[in-house]
Amino acid sequence: MSKRIMALSIALVLLLLVCSCGSGTPTGEEQNTVAFNLADWVIVYPTSSVALKGVADALRDSIYEKSGVLLNTSSDYQSGDGRREILVGETNRGLSDALYGKLTAYEFRICMGSDKIAIGANYQTLIERAADYIVANFVQGQTLSLPENLNYTSEQFEFIELAVDRKSEYQIIYSETADEITKQYIRDFVMYVADLGGVNLGTEVDQESAEVAGSKEILIGLVDREESREAYAGLAYHEYCVEYVNGKLAVCAWSPIALGNALNALEQILQQNTVDKNICLDTALLSFRGETSDLSDMDLPAFEGGTLEAVIDCNDGVQQLYITETNADDFIAYGQQLQNDGYVLYQETTMGSNRYGVYNHAERNQSVFVNYTASEAVTRVIVSPLETMLPKEPENTAAVTNAAFTMMDLGNLGNGQNEGENAYGASFVIRLTDGRFVVIDGGTNASNEVTKLYRYLSENNVRSDGIVIAAWILTHPHGDHFGLFKAFASRYQGSVRLEKILYNQFSNSMTSGLSESALQTALNVHNQYIPSIATSLYCETIVKLHTGQKFYLGNVLFEILYTHEDLYPAILQNVNDSSIVMKVTIGDRSFLLTADIEAATTRQLLSQMGDSIQADYIQVAHHGWSGSNSADILENSPQYSALYQRSGADYALWTAQLDDYHYNLLNGGTHMSFVRRYIPHIISTKDGIFTIELSDE
Repeated sequence: MSKRIMALSIALVLLLLVCSCGSGTPTGEEQNTVAFNLADWVIVYPTSSVALKGVADALRDSIYEKSGVLLNTSSDYQSGDGRREILVGETNRGLSDALYGKLTAYEFRICMGSDKIAIGANYQTLIERAADYIVANFVQGQTLSLPENLNYTSEQFEFIELAVDRKSEYQIIYSETADEITKQYIRDFVMYVADLGGVNLGTEVDQESAEVAGSKEILIGLVDREESREAYAGLAYHEYCVEYVNGKLAVCAWSPIALGNALNALEQILQQNTVDKNICLDTALLSFRGETSDLSDMDLPAFEGGTLEAVIDCNDGVQQLYITETNADDFIAYGQQLQNDGYVLYQETTMGSNRYGVYNHAERNQSVFVNYTASEAVTRVIVSPLETMLPKEPENTAAVTNAAFTMMDLGNLGNGQNEGENAYGASFVIRLTDGRFVVIDGGTNASNEVTKLYRYLSENNVRSDGIVIAAWILTHPHGDHFGLFKAFASRYQGSVRLEKILYNQFSNSMTSGLSESALQTALNVHNQYIPSIATSLYCETIVKLHTGQKFYLGNVLFEILYTHEDLYPAILQNVNDSSIVMKVTIGDRSFLLTADIEAATTRQLLSQMGDSIQADYIQVAHHGWSGSNSADILENSPQYSALYQRSGADYALWTAQLDDYHYNLLNGGTHMSFVRRYIPHIISTKDGIFTIELSDE
C-alpha cells in the first residue's frame, strides 16, 4: 500500500466542509449518534490491493458474525451506485483522499462523510485495527450506530523501524553453536530483508557481540541474551514464537523445522508492513506462537532435568529431544515418569557408563527411546511411531548347523579375473544356527555380485523350507552398499523369503552441503527401493534402528553403537557419517562393523562409547580410504588412528578393491598405516572370500 498526497480539487474542499478529518470530537465523549441500517452499506477496497481486499473480506465476516448481516465487498473500480460505503484504505473516493491528507505515521483514522465512512492508515496492520474498532464500537444489532460528524484519530502505536530510508539500526544475533540449517535460514532472511527494504542487516554470533542494554537486535534461535531465554521459557517442543522483549525481537523454536516456520511467519508480517522500502512493524504483531504439525504428535511427559536445546527431525515421523546438562539420575527419573504416564518398559541396557531405555505406549501408537550419554552429560529422547520390538533374548530355534561369519570378496569374478576397479562397498553374511541368514549391506548392483550372493546362500542353505533371510541390514544409502539389495530382490523374488529390513535413514532436512544427487538417492532408497524390496521378498517388518538397542537374531547378539541420531544437533554433511555402527557377537567372538564412517562419526563413536567398541575383529572403515583431499585426510587421520588403537582388535576385515592399482594405492595410504600399526592381522578380500565358522552357544 503506497502513501500518496494528492492535490485537492474544489469539490474535495467542499467535501471537507462535511468531513474535516481534523481535530474532531473523540468517540469517547458524549455526542449525538445516527443509526443506519447495516444492509444499506457496501465495503469498498482499492482495486490495486489484494491485501486490502483481504482486510475488506475480514471486515465483512466480522460484521456478519456480530450482526448476522452479510455485506457485499467491491473494488473502487466499480461505481457506488447510490449505496453507502465503508472505504478501506486508499480508495479513489474523495473521502479517502481527505483522510490520507492528514494521516501521520503510526496511527489510524476514521472519518465520515454524507454517505461514506473512510478508514485508513499507513500500514495494513493499523487498517485492520481500524476495522476492528468499527465492529467493536459501532455495530449494534443490525444497525451501524455512528457519532455525528465521526472523526476519530487513534493513539500513536509502538512500531519497530526495521528499515527506514534504506538504513537499519538492527543486527541479527545467533548462537556460535548454531547448526548449518539455522545459518542458512539466517542468510535467507537477510536476503529477504535486503530485497524488501534495501538494507543489509549485520550478523554476529552471541559470544562475539557484547550485550548492550537497549541495543536493537533480532535474536534468531536460542542465544546468550536474557531476552532470548525469557522468550524460550515455556515454549513447547512443537511450538515456535516471535516475541518483542525489551526492545529486542526474539525468533524462537527448538527445531530447525519450527524455526523456519517462525521466520516465514515473520517475513509475511514484514511484507505486509513495508511502504516504499520502509519496513515498520507494529509491535503488537510481534508476539505470537504457532505450532509445527510435523512435531505435534509427540505425547509424552516433559523431561524435568537438564536443558532442552533442540528438537530434531530424524525422518519417518521420528523426533529427537536433545537435552544437555543431564545425569544418570535424570535418566532414571524420566523412565519412571514415562511408566507413570502409561508407557511400558520394554528394555533397559547399558554400554559402559551410558544408559538406554525403550518404552512403548500401544494406545498412543508411540515408542520412546531414552539414551543417556555419560561423556556428554546429554540425554536424547527419541520419539517414534510404535515400532516392532526386536528380540531381547536369544531366539529359541533348533540348531541345524554351525554359525558362520562371512566377508564376501566383491569384484572377484571367480575365473581368475576381477572387476576390482569398480568393486567398492561391503558385504557381510551371517549364517545362524537355525539355517537362516543375516545380510549386511551387500555391495554393488553388478550382475555377477548379485549372482554370487545368491549362489553363496544356496550353497550354504541347510533349511528344508528354502532360503530364509532373518534380516537384511542396510548401514547407509550409498549405491555400493545398497545397490545389490535392490537388484537381488528384483531378480530372486519368489526364491528367497526375507523376514526383516533393518536400517535408519536420515532426514534430508538435517543435511548441509550434500549434492542434489546424494539427496535424491537417499529419497529414492527410502521412498521407492525399500518398499519395492519389501514387496518382492515378502517382507512385512521394517525396523528403524537406534543406538543402545541390543537384540538377537537366532542366538547372535547385535548391539547398535551409533546411528546418525547421535550426531545431532550437528548437521550431517557427509552421507558416510550416517552409517550405522554395530557390534555383532557370535559365541565368544565379536565383530565391530564400521561401514563407511569418517571423522564426524568416528569422533562421536569414540566419545560416547569408550571401551564398548572393543572387539576381536574390526571392519576397516570406508574400505581403507583416507579421504579425497588433504583436508579430509588431516581430519580423518587422528580419528581413525584412535579407533583402531582403542578397538583392541586382533583382526582387521578389509573389503579391499581387487585391482592392483587401487589395492596398492590404499594399502600404502595413511589410513591403512594406522590399521597395520594397531591391528596385528589384516584379512583382506584380496585373498578371496573369508568365512569363519563359530558356535553361537
